Amino acid sequence: MIEASDFRNAMSLLSSAVSVVTTAGASGRYGFTASAVCSVTDTPPTLLVCMNQASSSHAHFLENKILTVNVLGADHQHISQAFSSKLSPEQRF
Repeated sequence: MIEASDFRNAMSLLSSAVSVVTTAGASGRYGFTASAVCSVTDTPPTLLVCMNQASSSHAHFLENKILTVNVLGADHQHISQAFSSKLSPEQRF
């Protein structure tokens, strides 16, 4: 069996699209960096976005009932880092 730390290290070497998933509404503006976003179907257009239910912003996404997936390019590393950091929601935007 592989150690959890070895598995995490190996997974960190996989290249994948990086996205910032955001929401805005009555509950406020929140967002997070995600590498687990994929297409499910085109009829109707559906994406699978994975978010930890223990995340401090999870309830806000549920309350706002809307999200945006922003696919980042190589020159957007600072945005990815901001949305995966301990910055407050206000500081991220």
